[in-house]
Amino acid sequence: MPRKRPECRKDWDKLLKQKGLEVGFEVLQWNPYPVKRAKVLVSCEHKTQWVDPRGQLRKSHCCRSGAYRNCPSPGSGNLTASYVPTPEQRLLPGTLYLVRYLDDSGTHFKIGITRCSLNRRFRHNQLISILALHTATLGECFDLEQSLLKWAKENDYRYSSSTTTELLHAAAIPHVLATLRQ
Repeated sequence: MPRKRPECRKDWDKLLKQKGLEVGFEVLQWNPYPVKRAKVLVSCEHKTQWVDPRGQLRKSHCCRSGAYRNCPSPGSGNLTASYVPTPEQRLLPGTLYLVRYLDDSGTHFKIGITRCSLNRRFRHNQLISILALHTATLGECFDLEQSLLKWAKENDYRYSSSTTTELLHAAAIPHVLATLRQ
């Protein structure tokens, strides 16, 4: 059935292809055609899967497969985080953040990297406060984040909630802030 205002319709194929270029997946096929309630077949270097297109637009990485978590980082062995930037992405601008964060299990200190604003990165009412921001290339932000997460894990300051990873106990915050100020 045709819509009354087709000029207001989102171009879901175009939106997903742009997002795919940002985070590393490719749109292969729509079932049955590009609309928000149709399934879309996407592929990245880790897997090919049918997904909901609305969920893809909020992604900051291509997938959450086990293979993705085990990609080697430059010079530091295996990763426990779920994102590894490609060589091309390492050159893009990025932000390393330390925030006070709210999810279903309570408030936490979260460290992470993003290419977008924190208001876009977090859902409404998740972000309590911003403790630190460090802007550099995505590669530099990633390497710094990984070194801080490794330090936190070695000192038992790192944990995960049911909805997210890269969470730090309060005792880790002075060290993280001092490192980010250097």
